[in-house]
Parts: sequence; structure tokens; C-alpha cells
Amino acid sequence: MAIPSPIEGSCIPTFINQYKQEKYAALAKRVADLCNKVISENGISLQTESRGKEPESLQKKLEERERESGPYKDSKDIYDKIIDLAGARIILNRPEDRHTIKGILYDIFEVSREKLMDQESGYKAVHYVVYLKKGRYSSYLQKTEARTPVEIQVQSHGIWQWSKLEHDSIYKMKRDPSPVMRDNLGFSIRAITLAEDFAQHTREMKAKKDAEYEEKQAKFKEKLKNPWSVGHYLDKWIPKHAADWAKDKSGNPGSATALYKFLDSREWRTAECLDRLLKEHLGDGAQDEYSKVAREYGRIDLNLIIYLIDREVLKHEENELRTSRGRNSNQEHLHKIRVLLSTFIWMNRLFPHLLNGIACSREMKIGTFFGLEFFGFQTAPASAPSKTKPA
Repeated sequence: MAIPSPIEGSCIPTFINQYKQEKYAALAKRVADLCNKVISENGISLQTESRGKEPESLQKKLEERERESGPYKDSKDIYDKIIDLAGARIILNRPEDRHTIKGILYDIFEVSREKLMDQESGYKAVHYVVYLKKGRYSSYLQKTEARTPVEIQVQSHGIWQWSKLEHDSIYKMKRDPSPVMRDNLGFSIRAITLAEDFAQHTREMKAKKDAEYEEKQAKFKEKLKNPWSVGHYLDKWIPKHAADWAKDKSGNPGSATALYKFLDSREWRTAECLDRLLKEHLGDGAQDEYSKVAREYGRIDLNLIIYLIDREVLKHEENELRTSRGRNSNQEHLHKIRVLLSTFIWMNRLFPHLLNGIACSREMKIGTFFGLEFFGFQTAPASAPSKTKPA
């Protein structure tokens, strides 16, 4: 049944009689389903809605435009000028995802218009007019729909909720809304916009921090290139993270070359492994251990790097000794001798300057940690570089 038009001779009643809402609703739903599928596959959280424009709402809109711009020529003129008979809405949990969605929409549709809506009322969205196109998503297209436009509105969840409230409070009322109602709508949209802006800023800050952390972790796992890089890492790490007792001994920490070779021999030549080593042995709880080892070294100058290597070598050998429980006493003594000999091997490789010019001595003092005096080695402190750079 035709809905009478207030303008005599208008083609609007004929158009409304011919208008098939279900046809446009079906098209809009296919577009919304396609958007939901493709956008979700790109990891974006969203909701979708669709509708064919209701006849009553359509007639009201047409009559308003006709009064403003003059009568339509015919039904075709109306079809050409009304672009939202089929409408879909994309509702985003994160407003900033609209930038990614723009690329997706241009990929799957033929986009004829894109308009940023930033109204005085507070409504913000991006409206697209699109056409389904042949190709990858042809299954969503029917032959009669090839040139039928669909309006897609992209908006945030907060704006969507507010626009529904505004629509029900203003456009569906039979009387003008009160000033108080308009003020309340204004307050609510400002609160929503502010909350979304803060949420977006927080997410951006988190993303930046996450990226910085990932970059730091990647560098953490990179190989330390040379002894200089090991020394440089120590020079930066000790003042920031070492316990006070270790900082006091950092003036002459030892040979970075020795530590570099040691890390390389253990396949630990990364900042991550070096950081773990330093945290374990240069913290507050390690001072007593350092003092104990220094006493065992006797007259040998125990610097931080020798201490680090000593602790790791001894820990490794002690672990092996624990696994050897159950051996007979001869096997255990042989194992201890091997531990002692292995100690001299790494000292000879890493600290040749400490062993060069060694002469046998008749004075034997059993009890130093590595038994150097027992074997006749000179134990006077060797000169060491003042910085943790390659010795």
C-alpha cells in the first residue's frame, strides 16, 4: 500500500511501492559477512551489523531531500542518488584498527567513496560506498547486484552505542528533545571519546614498550663480537647492577680477552649468558664467596674476571663429581686429579701471562686453591690492564 507523499506529483510513492527491503537486506548481510570473515582473518576484533533501509525511514529521508533540493525526476533518479539502501556497519573494539581496515576494504571491494564523518554532535566514523566485485570473493556476488552500492560505516564500539542512543532519543521521538537531553548526549559522547583516546594512547605506549623489549631481547641473544664488546658490556653492567663490593673492585676487573675466550669455549658468547653470569656471581649474596675464594688464592691477585671463571669452572666440575657418587675411592681421587689438571689447562689458555717465566721452587705450601705453590709456580700478582678491554 502506497504511503502518501506531501508533494503532489512526486515519484516517491511509486518508488516506495517498488522498493524491496528484503533484497537490500540480503545484499547488506552478505557484505557484512564478507567483512567479518576477512577482517577477522587479519586478527582484528570486530562486530558487524547489516540492514536494508526501512520503507518508512526511506520515505521520510526522500521527502526531506525533495523539499530541500526539488522533486526527483523518476525512480531511477532516486536509485542513482540514494546510496544507503543496503547498509553494513563494522564495529571496532579498538578505534585505531580503522587504518588497517581501510586497506582490507579497498582490497575486497570496489570503493567509490570514502568520507570521514566528524560531526559537531560528536559522532565520528568513516563511511565507505562500495560495490561487490568479481574475483576472489565472487561467491558473495549475485548477477543483479554487480552495480548496487552498499554503504559501510566503520566506527568504534563506544560511538556505536552512543549513536544508537542518539538515534532513539532524537530521530525516533515525535517531539523535539529537551535541552537537558541534548546536554546529556553531549556529555556522554565527550566522555566516550576521552575514554577511547586514553585507551588508544595506553595501547600505543604498551606497543612501543613491547617493541623496545623485543629489540632489547634480540640484541641480548646476539653474539658478542670480540673481547672489546665483552669489556664494554662489563663497564656498563657493573656500575648499574653489581653489588657495592663488586663495584669497589671494578677498577681492575681483569682481562676481557680471557672472559671472551671462556664464554666462547662454553658457547655462552651472548649478552644474555654474560648477564646471567654476572647476576649470579656479582650480587649482594656473593661477597662472602668472593672473600673465601680470595683467601684460597693466597698471594695471587684475584680480580673479578678470574673469580667469575673460577666459579663457573668449579661449579661445572662439582656437578660432575656429584653425579659420580657411588664410585670407589680410587675413581674419586682420579676424578679430583682431573679437575685439578683441567683447571691448569684453562688457566694456561686464558692467562698465559700468569704462568710465563714460572720456575720451580723448593718452597711448597699446600692449601692454596689451585695448588700453585705446591707445583712451584710463582704467585706474585701479575700486572693487569686498568680497563676491561682486551689484555
